[in-house]
Amino acid sequence: MNQIPRRISGINGGAVREASGDLLRATNVIIQKVSAKSIAGDSQGWLSLQLTGSGEAWILSGGKTAAARWHKEQRGDRTIYLDEEGNPVPVLPGVTWVLLVPERTRVTIK
Repeated sequence: MNQIPRRISGINGGAVREASGDLLRATNVIIQKVSAKSIAGDSQGWLSLQLTGSGEAWILSGGKTAAARWHKEQRGDRTIYLDEEGNPVPVLPGVTWVLLVPERTRVTIK
């Protein structure tokens, strides 16, 4: 795991801030790549996200980043995050954000 700060400083090049101007903070951040398709007839650019199945993920917790795989059998099930050896990836108690990104999105963690 690599050292990381306990905040998200930006998404798509912009800062993520609370109404007070402070940067938003979370104890854990999960970045989950999902299959995404354009919605037919939609002119706003909305996407339909596939939240069942499996895919690539990163878990940022406790100042560290861990590569993971996510798996969710069916709607209503809990998403499971496993490390390279198939063990559940631990997260700390506190606020957890799950960021869903289309599979084709390039993710950079600094």
